[in-house]
Amino acid sequence: MIAVTVFEIGALIVTVEFVKSHGGSDFSAYMWSLLAPAVGALVYWARTRRASGARAAILAFNLRSADVVIANSSFQSAFAWTQIMTVAAMLVGITPPS
Repeated sequence: MIAVTVFEIGALIVTVEFVKSHGGSDFSAYMWSLLAPAVGALVYWARTRRASGARAAILAFNLRSADVVIANSSFQSAFAWTQIMTVAAMLVGITPPS
C-alpha cells in the first residue's frame, strides 16, 4: 500500500504543477489533483474491502484547498494550514500500524 500512497502524493504534486504551468487556475489545478487520491482510495478499497481514513482525509483537505481558493486566494494562512494538514494526512497514510 505504500506504493499507492507514494503514487498519490507524486501524482497530486505533478498534476497541480502541470495544470498551473499550462495556464490553469488554482481552483482547476486542485480539482484535477483530486483524481490521484480518488484512484488511490479505490485501489485501496479494492484490495482490502475497507475504507481508509487517511485517504478520505487527503481528499477532504484537497477539496478544502479548492474552497479556500474560491473564497479568497489572498487568504494565504488558511491555505498554508490546509497544505500542512494534507501532508500530515499523507504521512498518516504511509505510516505502518504499530
